[in-house]
Amino acid sequence: MGFILGLILSLVILAMGWCAYTGRWRTWLGHPGLLPRVKGYPALGMLYGGAGLLTGTLLWDVDGDSIPRPLLAVLLVVILGGIWTFLMSLVWLPRFMIPRWVKMAENVKEHAG
Repeated sequence: MGFILGLILSLVILAMGWCAYTGRWRTWLGHPGLLPRVKGYPALGMLYGGAGLLTGTLLWDVDGDSIPRPLLAVLLVVILGGIWTFLMSLVWLPRFMIPRWVKMAENVKEHAG
């Protein structure tokens, strides 16, 4: 039961992050981050968090001894990196992780205001 719930949750989060990253879901853009005067991008971070959660969910029932150590290390980096990136996106994201359409929308907003 836990595997199915984790799979559904991770796929939903991944889909929401993909929609935000590709620009299909733009309503979140005007919302501030957790810190004042710092732009957070939690919707963009959902893409990375969903990938980390999906990887962790798929490894839920796998025997650690059946996976080669180098592959297990890469998968753990994906899990931790995805979750860390999502948590980081609540307060800030590096400029290179922000898609061009967000940068353009923010420039238009700055020049209009």
